[in-house]
Amino acid sequence: MNTNSATMLRNGVRVLSGLALGVCLAPAGLWSQNLLINGGFNKPAAGVAPGTTVSATECDAPGGWSAAANWTVYIHGCGTVTTTLEPSTAPNGGAYMIHVTATGSYAGIVQYGFAAQTSTLTSVWVYINSGCVMIGTGNGGSTGLDEATCETGRWFHFSRVPNGDSPANEIIVYSLLYPSDFYVDNANVVAGP
Repeated sequence: MNTNSATMLRNGVRVLSGLALGVCLAPAGLWSQNLLINGGFNKPAAGVAPGTTVSATECDAPGGWSAAANWTVYIHGCGTVTTTLEPSTAPNGGAYMIHVTATGSYAGIVQYGFAAQTSTLTSVWVYINSGCVMIGTGNGGSTGLDEATCETGRWFHFSRVPNGDSPANEIIVYSLLYPSDFYVDNANVVAGP
């Protein structure tokens, strides 16, 4: 090995050592665990076998449980939301994803009551067959739109979207324009910086 190669190797090791130290000293929030329960939709709701459709028809009200454990549905206006756990096709998906259909706007799935945080970052994979999908992380009934997409026919990743309302203790994944037909997988909410 010549002198230049040895110097480059030593400098490379120093850079890598510095990067490793930076990673180890990174803020704890960067390594936070998912605040959601069943964010991968791999656990069905009690008494609901995967592949079974759960349907709710309401007006401006929670519609009850979804097909996935720890997730409920909400319907704005009057309409119907259906959910079904199906084998996942999402990037890095687990056993199941949740299929959601909504006949109205601002209707879909909700998880409420996770440990409240001032700041969160939300990541969710969605695949839209029709309509548009929005996500929001916020404070119960005041949770609104943080980001939306209308891209159909492919998996779309909402990546590290900051909460729009604080404290954050709820996530919503709703239809934005109706009717909407979409899949959701790998929902992840972590404490933000």
